[in-house]
Formats: sequence, structure tokens, C-alpha cells
Amino acid sequence: MSDSSDDDIVSPGMKRKRVNIFPSSSEENDESIESDSETDQYDSDDIYSEDNKNNKENQYTNVKWKSTSGNRKPFDFIANNGQQEIVPGRFRSKCSSYVEKYLDDHLISIIVKETNLYADQFLQSHPNLKPRSRMRKWYSTTNNEVRCFIAILILQGIVKKPALDMYFLKREIICSPFFGKIFSADRFLLLCKFLYFENNAPHNDMPSKKLCKIKTVLEYVINKCKSLYTPKMDICIDESLLMWKGRLSWRQYIPSKRSRFGIQFFVLCESESGYIWNFFIYTGKETYCDSQYSEFNISARIVLQLCDELFERGYRLYLDNWYTGVPFIEKLCAHKTDVVGTIRKNRIGICEEVRETRIKKGEYIARFKNKIMLLKWRDKREVYLVSTVHNDNIVEMQKRNVIKKVPEVVFDYNNKMGGVDMSDSIIIAYSTARKRLKKYYKKIFLHLLDVICLNSYLIYKMNGGKLSRIHFLLEYIEDTIASYPIESRNLPKSRSTAPNVSRLIEKHFPDYIPGSSRTTNPSRRCAVCYKKKIRKESRYWCPTCQVPLCVVPCFREYHTTETI
Repeated sequence: MSDSSDDDIVSPGMKRKRVNIFPSSSEENDESIESDSETDQYDSDDIYSEDNKNNKENQYTNVKWKSTSGNRKPFDFIANNGQQEIVPGRFRSKCSSYVEKYLDDHLISIIVKETNLYADQFLQSHPNLKPRSRMRKWYSTTNNEVRCFIAILILQGIVKKPALDMYFLKREIICSPFFGKIFSADRFLLLCKFLYFENNAPHNDMPSKKLCKIKTVLEYVINKCKSLYTPKMDICIDESLLMWKGRLSWRQYIPSKRSRFGIQFFVLCESESGYIWNFFIYTGKETYCDSQYSEFNISARIVLQLCDELFERGYRLYLDNWYTGVPFIEKLCAHKTDVVGTIRKNRIGICEEVRETRIKKGEYIARFKNKIMLLKWRDKREVYLVSTVHNDNIVEMQKRNVIKKVPEVVFDYNNKMGGVDMSDSIIIAYSTARKRLKKYYKKIFLHLLDVICLNSYLIYKMNGGKLSRIHFLLEYIEDTIASYPIESRNLPKSRSTAPNVSRLIEKHFPDYIPGSSRTTNPSRRCAVCYKKKIRKESRYWCPTCQVPLCVVPCFREYHTTETI
């Protein structure tokens, strides 16, 4: 590790507080989410909550550490990792086959049902809409239409524009005609407005109502992520922040994140690929907690809940110093799960000899206790690490054309702790989540689409796929539009009134207006005369512009004058 590697290994000297942005007037706002300072109220020195940690502190203050490693064999990895539902050979090159494993008919039918129900409820509660209100044009949506709607939302993550209505403008300098061929502007905006995921009826079975508008879809997507793939041995847990600057009682402020304000996710990823296997949303003290882990503090509950189905299989878990502590690592070892991570020097059970020994740059000191190794290494500053699988071996690492000797645990931590950051960086390039959304549950749904697209693409690559991510998404969108046709009444019927720049620069020739079954010699009102408020019809038109015009002088005027 070079001198500039502070981002790879977090130093205990760096203080980074993460708190709720709201004052402590509400119940959940008394709880600080994350603080890397020594005054963290959720310090993992003791993994038990306040009601369960009496007389436990003395258990770890006088632990015995040794200078020799002894027998510290890693747990045997016995999980059947990899893809759990095999895509048939003839469909493996079809991108939509992977995405539709997550966006299956059951999930789509839930969205269709709740969207139609919400639209009916809204129209019944607003009987006095204006005569020309867009809402009066609503009619029930279908599975095919929702699939095409989702495909267009994903396409908007690739073709980015400042506002939704700009996707349907006919001005040549900005138009994207594909959007208008699938949906009219009114229909697309209506689907955006009435998109819904839960019945508004009271839910007495929900312990927390903060996610009640997205809970069913959220849980369904999480279960799909877990059932379709089993991660490899190296996994990591970290937090992710979905930007949200609207009003929300459980919005978080994390200054170290690019978004700073938003909805906080705790995510378990595969270290190698970045596959998102499990996650949940933090909603303050009402955050759902499995009853078997209610006695533990917040940082321990996060790890135990995310890893619950991976215990006893020999996984190797990478954590940062907010989660780690000697008692908690011993508990994870009891579940046959190895741990590698940074640790704070003020944790209960830390070896006093390691903490008090002064070392120079490039030096280290290591001590061992049963399966745990505690290592202090100095680069720019002192860094404390714990591992249940590494010894105090030294390896060479090259960074910026400089070869440097570092402890092996440092090298592995830097390479395998970044799974969540990797998935975030892949998602952000073509994210469907827009900045300006008024409903938090719609933003969460768009983020779920990003997670689905990411995981689908990673499985596609594991099956030998050769397309880049953007071409994978484009092919999925094209397959969806072609495979799920929607009714013609969804398509726009009005003629464009936007200025047509091509009429001034291309070649144009007059011709007769083509006949129809009703008349063989039709005539239509001249467009130029109409602008001049002159009532005059013509037998001629411009086939290129498809505009009826008088041969003289309107045809020349229309194709040479910028403003008519």
C-alpha cells in the first residue's frame, strides 16, 4: 500500500460521523446511524444492547493474546455457489431471459393490479377534475404495457434528459422519436403518476409503516436476488446511499458520500463481482429486526440479518471498523464464518501490548487469540486489522508503479472490501432513479430496477455473455418492446406543431395529395394560407413534409421562410 492509500484502509484517527439530519423530536431521530469516532453510541465494543450487557464487559478486558498463531485453519467452504436457476441453452444469448427471471409475471401482475386500483381510487375521490385534465384519459393498464413502461424507464437511464416531457418533444434538435412511437406523452405521464405497489388499506401486520408503500415489491426483489444466485466465498457488507432530498423522517445525512442526503441501504455483496445478494433499508428505530437478533445492538443486527442464510457454510466476511469487535467476531466464528476487517483501537478485548507498542512506518506488530489475529501496521498512520484466516505474512503490492511490502491481510482487505462500492459505480452510469421525484417509494422502485439490471447482467456475463452493459440493456429494451405489443390507442395521434428545420435544407417537390377509398381527388387546407387566416384548399402537398400547400406561392414560401 502506498502513502496515498488512505481510502483503502480506514485509519482509526479519521473521524467520520453519520447522523440523522432531523432534530431529536421524533422517536427514531435520537439514534445515530454511524460514527467512526470514539464516542459512537452504537459502539460495537459490546454486541449486546443496553438491556442485555450487564457484567459482559469484564469478560473481554483480560483476554490472553499470544505472539504465535497456532492452528488457525479457515473454515471449509461448503456452499453450492453460482447460478441457481439455469437459463436454457437456446435462451442464454437473449438478454431479456435474465432480466425476466427477476421481473417475472407475478411481480408485474402485482404492479398492474395496484396501479389500476390506485387510479380508480384517485378518480373516484376527485370527481370535479377539469374538463381537459389529463387524468380523464386514464384507462386500465395491462401486463404488456407495464413491461414496456419499465423498459422505457430503463432507457431513460441511458438517454438522460432534464424533464420527462422532453422525451416526447418533436423539436428536431432534441427529439427522441422512439419514445413517442411507444407511448404518447399523456399516457406515459399518467403511468408515472398512478404507478403504485401497495393497497392503501391499513396493514395491521406491518410492525413499521415507513416502507408500507413498497414493502411487497421490495421483499419480492430481495428474495429473487437470494434465490437466483449463491455468492462465492468472499463477501462484504457496507452501506449505500440513494440520494433523496425531500421530506422523509428517516432520511440520513452522510457527509462522506457523494449524495450526502438520502435513503440508507445496508448491502451484502459478492466481493469479486459486486452481485447484490441481500440488502435492507434503514428506517430508524422502527427498522425491521428478526426477533432472534433483537438483543444485539444495531451494527451487530445488520450483519446477523444480512448473513443469516449464509451461516454454517464457511463464508469469509469483510467488514469495516463500525461492525467489528472481538466479542462479535467470536460469535461469527461460532457460526463457521470467517471475518476480515479493520477495527478501532478502543474496542473491548483489544490486546494492550499491540495498542501501546509504538512502531515506525512500514513496521507492524501482530498477536493471536484462538482464531483471531490482531495486527497493527503503520503507513501514514496506524491501522488496526483483525482476521480469522490470515497470518502475519508480508506480500508485495504494486500501486502507481511502486512496489511496496505490506501485510497480506491489508492486501486482501483492499481487494475484497469494495464489492458494494463496485456495484454502486456500475449502477450510477445508467441509473434509472431521477433526482426530481416527489414520492420516495417510486425512487426506491427505480433503484430496485437498477439492482435487477445489475444482477441480471452479472449472471449474463457468468454464462459467457460478451455484450457490454449498455448493449445488454439496449437489447433487453428492444426484446421487450417487440415481445409485448401494446394497444394502438396508446400511440400518439396528433400531428406535430413544432418547427421542422428539415423543410429549409432538404430537397422538396410538389405532388398530388394521394387519394383514399372515400375520394380519388382529395383536397386539404393549405398550411401557409391557414397561418394567414385565409380559407383556401389545395390539391397539392409536399410528400417529404406531408403538408398540404398551394403550388404558388405557398410552396416556395413554406420551404424558404424560417418563420411562417
